[in-house]
Parts: sequence; structure tokens; C-alpha cells
Amino acid sequence: MTNTDKALAIKNLLVDMAVNDKLPMDMTMLDESIFIPILEEYKDDKAKTIDKIQAIIKEWGSFTTADITADCDVAIPTIDSLIHLANHFHHDNAEVEIYEDGGENEIDTYDLSYRDMELEQLQEILEYAERWEAECLQDEDRQS
Repeated sequence: MTNTDKALAIKNLLVDMAVNDKLPMDMTMLDESIFIPILEEYKDDKAKTIDKIQAIIKEWGSFTTADITADCDVAIPTIDSLIHLANHFHHDNAEVEIYEDGGENEIDTYDLSYRDMELEQLQEILEYAERWEAECLQDEDRQS
């Protein structure tokens, strides 16, 4: 949803409140919590995907692509000729390793916030997080 759609939904809520005499004369007295359902409804796919990733990691902890025996790390698109691969996933970010062309020599690492990633990479991370959750649940079943 666009910001215009969000603004229109909020405007409609305020108009409805005004028509029904529920809008306070002093707008500083307006309870902001009335806007939360509107903002949640219009949350974009990227934010929803991040929320799902974070919920799984909050429940089961950080994980790596090695933990789930993934076929590959998550490729992070860049404008340079180096290879950037995310392979360790935390609550708010992923650790990214940088390799020279050819992918053999790691030359640097950095943390990349999920908010700075594209939806395509987030969907891949969510798939990995769901595999991590499934493995943790299987381990939990085995232990009980």
C-alpha cells in the first residue's frame, strides 16, 4: 500500500469520528492508538516478512545457513564486483561476508539490517528461518 492509501484511510477515520461527534476539540487529546489497526492493515510485504523472521529468531535464536544445511548463502546484490553473502541471521540483521571474485578468499564482514535488504533476499531468509524453526521443533520433540 502506498502512503497515499494510508493517509486516505486515516482521513476517513477522522471524518467518521467527526461525523459521530467522537473527535476531540483539542487534537492533542486524541488517542494515537486508534491509528494502530490502520497502520497494521497497510503494513507492506517487506515489513511483514521482517516481522516473521524476527518472531522466529526471537523464539528459537540466531542461526546460520550451516545450521539448516542450506544449499547456499543469501546473495546480497551490490554495485561492486565483490561477492556479498549473508549466512548468519540475528534478530535485527544478518552477518554478510565479502569475497573477492571467485568466492574463495573472504576479505571482510559487516552487519546488514533486514530493513536495508530487498524483499527477494528477505523471502529467502524467511524460508531459511522457517526451516530453522522446523528443525528446532523436531529437536524439541525428540527430547520430550
